[in-house]
Amino acid sequence: MREVRNIWRKLLVGAALSFLYAAALSAQEARGTITGRVTDSSGGIIPNAKVAVTNTQTNETRRVITNSTGYYEASFLEPSTYTVVVEASGFKKVNRQGIELNVGTKLDISITLEVGSVAETLVVSAEAPLLETTTASGGRVLDQRQLINLPFSDLNPFALSALAPGMQWTGQPEYRRPFDNGGNLVVQYGGWSGAE
Repeated sequence: MREVRNIWRKLLVGAALSFLYAAALSAQEARGTITGRVTDSSGGIIPNAKVAVTNTQTNETRRVITNSTGYYEASFLEPSTYTVVVEASGFKKVNRQGIELNVGTKLDISITLEVGSVAETLVVSAEAPLLETTTASGGRVLDQRQLINLPFSDLNPFALSALAPGMQWTGQPEYRRPFDNGGNLVVQYGGWSGAE
């Protein structure tokens, strides 16, 4: 009887550890999400509106329909530039262009439709970078041009973590050589500090 209890105990501990490990892995997702609400000019919700989210570099389109609260969500999108097209019966079609989706971000792109014919299209171009307001996470994406032009003398990729908002590298300079794996990532973020 004691052996059966030990086996069940081990199975439960194994299941709990598997669940925690899966939760940790899900936090490392690199793909992003575009969400939002579709409303009319008076703020009323528009259910069953057709939303097409298109990657402008690959022409891959994700099609979704708004739910009863006017909400839509296009998940697991590769980092790229996107166009969101929304159309509903009795309203002008809206084409929102130039939406930059970075690694692991969740953007809120809410759309307001105007009354009119579907044949009429309202084009909106994103001019300023979008502020991610759906999560409290912070980060920074560096493009190839920025990496080439940065003063990056030690060639240690861990040093780039200091470029993220609020991060401060607090390690010793002698451990920032290429291929040093001891103490090369010592950072401070707000009141938290950690080392690898």
